Amino acid sequence: MEIISVNLVPRRSFPVVHLKQDDEGREIRLKLVSGSIPYTLSGGESVKLRTRQTNGQAKTISVVNTSDDYVDITIPKEAVSVPGRVYCKLRIDDIGAEAFDIIVEPKP
Repeated sequence: MEIISVNLVPRRSFPVVHLKQDDEGREIRLKLVSGSIPYTLSGGESVKLRTRQTNGQAKTISVVNTSDDYVDITIPKEAVSVPGRVYCKLRIDDIGAEAFDIIVEPKP
């Protein structure tokens, strides 16, 4: 499982994850930080990941597997169905953070 750090403080650059087109069930663990301080979840938050492909197709993924300052996400096949960049935004209750980008490489 790939682990990437997600900062809840706005910034200019984001982590990038490389996946293949139609990759199914890929798991990514997000380590939550606020600036340089770990951001710990209490367990009662609503956590969602919104993905938007370059063709405009969007998908919202509800996240159920969280612990302390980590969020585990399984990327569905629909979110990586089109080659190119997928913009991913994490939402924890009313806090939004630009989480990471996915570069979808075309099927061979």
